[in-house]
Amino acid sequence: MKPDMQRSFGLGLNGVVNSATSDNSTSWGPALEGAKSYDNLKNFFKTGISSQHTLSFQENLGEGTSLYTSANYLNDNSQIPNSKFERFNFMAKMNSNFGVNKRWTSEVKVQYISTKANNRPSGGKGDGNYYPNILLMPQNIDVRDYREGQTQNDVKSRWITPNGINPYWSAYNSLNADKKDRFLLNGYLKYQFNDWLSGDVRVGTDFYALNADARVWTGSSRRNSYATSEEKFYENNYIASLTAKKDNLIGKWGGTVSVYGQMMESRTKAMYFSTQNLIVPNVFSVNNTSDIASVANNEVDFWKKINSVFANAEINYDGYWFINATARNDWSSTLILENRSYFYPSISTSLVLTEMLNKLNGTTSKILTFAKLRAAYAVTGNSLNPYELYNTYKLGADPSGHAILGRKKILYDPNLHAEKLKTFEVGADLKFFNKISLDVSYFRNTATNQLIDLPMNPLSGYEYKKISSGGLSNSGIEVVLNTDIFKKENFTWNLNANFSKLKSTIDRIDGEVLKYPLAGFDNVGFFAEVGMPYGSIYGTKFLRVEDPNSPHYGKLIVGLNGLPQATAEQYYLGDQTPRALFGFTNSFAYKNFGISFLIDGRIGGKFYSSTQSALQKVGLASDTAPGGRRDNFILDAVVQQNGGYTNNTKEITQQDYWGAVTAGNLGITEQNIYDATNIRLRNVQVSYNFPKSIFQKLALQSAKVSFTANNVWMIYSKAKGIDPESVFAINSNAVGFENLAFPTTRSYLFSITLGF
Repeated sequence: MKPDMQRSFGLGLNGVVNSATSDNSTSWGPALEGAKSYDNLKNFFKTGISSQHTLSFQENLGEGTSLYTSANYLNDNSQIPNSKFERFNFMAKMNSNFGVNKRWTSEVKVQYISTKANNRPSGGKGDGNYYPNILLMPQNIDVRDYREGQTQNDVKSRWITPNGINPYWSAYNSLNADKKDRFLLNGYLKYQFNDWLSGDVRVGTDFYALNADARVWTGSSRRNSYATSEEKFYENNYIASLTAKKDNLIGKWGGTVSVYGQMMESRTKAMYFSTQNLIVPNVFSVNNTSDIASVANNEVDFWKKINSVFANAEINYDGYWFINATARNDWSSTLILENRSYFYPSISTSLVLTEMLNKLNGTTSKILTFAKLRAAYAVTGNSLNPYELYNTYKLGADPSGHAILGRKKILYDPNLHAEKLKTFEVGADLKFFNKISLDVSYFRNTATNQLIDLPMNPLSGYEYKKISSGGLSNSGIEVVLNTDIFKKENFTWNLNANFSKLKSTIDRIDGEVLKYPLAGFDNVGFFAEVGMPYGSIYGTKFLRVEDPNSPHYGKLIVGLNGLPQATAEQYYLGDQTPRALFGFTNSFAYKNFGISFLIDGRIGGKFYSSTQSALQKVGLASDTAPGGRRDNFILDAVVQQNGGYTNNTKEITQQDYWGAVTAGNLGITEQNIYDATNIRLRNVQVSYNFPKSIFQKLALQSAKVSFTANNVWMIYSKAKGIDPESVFAINSNAVGFENLAFPTTRSYLFSITLGF
């Protein structure tokens, strides 16, 4: 998916081609007038090929013992040149029942996952992201003309402009690599004392080691740099439990009660090093640096333990009324002794109405063939990360190598409590004519005592203060419908549809602060604001006449040069929270053939597109050449003079207009706020199962082939070729900020499955 771009004008400024020594690569040059234009995104990126192989075995090793093993290998040669990802996954699991009367049950599961990535792309406007260099190229220049001689290390970057960086050079000289080895081991042993009491113990460990480095070679305006890191993590869990289960314990009442004890321990040890001052060029070594302060410039050792006791009880009456309750208490090592203990319960109930009516008086219905009501309330707790209680100093070194102590940027408070998330849900599962299933639910989630970093005045010596406060509420309804619209012996048409309506509100921050920054850049900010949805977007607007009594109310106020102006203040421009989500899947089956397609969508929410702003600035956005032309025009606006307004009569060029709109880093924010509503054909799948009759004399027992296309078609969007799902970072709160993100892609998957 690519932004809407003009292809009528080429390299230059003010309608004139640049000189050979100019460092400007914008597309405000002369009209191409039939000259060839190039799709450089298509020319630079290639079709990525990904192959995945899975082999699994399952067999019985004897009476009561089975073994399952599987191995999976993924090789992904990206559409990005010189970028590759590999993953190997091996898993073995053995189950066994043994002993007198088979009272012992055991399971052992071992899993090893190895991933290796070369040259993951980076986003944003930094030098590490070479996508903007391709996207913002003039359309009359072919990026492939700059490939030769740029795909080796330690070569000089050759580009359109003297100081520009060739994207091919970046792909082969701005490198990164990471390798992660992960081991998971789980063991389970259960003993059945009698027909109603059992006990079990579980142990598990999750361990990984991650090594990464990044290196930038000489040959461009980027500094010859090196970074490397080593990270190790483990989490161990030990759980013991007793379970008592009895049906018809008292009359028709029965139930299950389980009590548990758990010990969890996790630890992360890591070392990070980076420098941009290599003494000997292109010798990527920790010792090859003149920057003494950067050697071993960040070391972490996070250690955390949580001990827990919890219980679960389920009561049922005659198989149609069920009540579940849980209670859990954690003791976390990351909180002070007085606050270390925190408790959180849950309770849920469900009533199968149709079963109840049938058992009480034999009532059945051919219309409402199944009906269940349910309700649930739950609280979950979460403690601090390690070492966020007390204010300490961190040890460092100045450029001369002298030891120095400095404050951390966050002011900690030892009296903080664990944060709590409270959820409430009611719903109904209904089935009509034994054919149409309907699931309806209402939910409300409330987060309290949230652990957040609240900004402080830098003159205090700190940038943030860790507080236990805040309140966020999310509520909405969800509806899921499933039915076979048509069903005969050889043909079935099934429809599955879902719809959810969402509402998000910030209830409280700390009692005094009403607006809390989540993320942002330059004049675009994303906030949690009391009384508003989560992710309020603030930025500048076009300066307009705001007096409703003025005959010019709503008109732009331009300068004497006829160009638009931005407000001095930031204003609320929308929020990133969707109002509703929906999707429906149609599945068709005819004999051994199957076909399905999924259409889904998002309604509401806003986002800011930095890509559009960048395209407008360089004259590549389709809006910069309406109808393929760049005629001068006069804005329907007013000029503020002598305390009043006069009509604007100043003629301006497209280049001048868009230069004013995109002035600074991100321009006038209002211009590039877009509705995130979109509808897309998400997935299409076709499959064929070969008849088993053809395998009667073969070792092969089954075979299936399938073809899948993902991200097939953007049916509706107002974002001018920018995918609203392109966000600045997955782990960012600013999901409404699109910042020169790589375009989303369509993928095709062909698979063969064989069974022996």
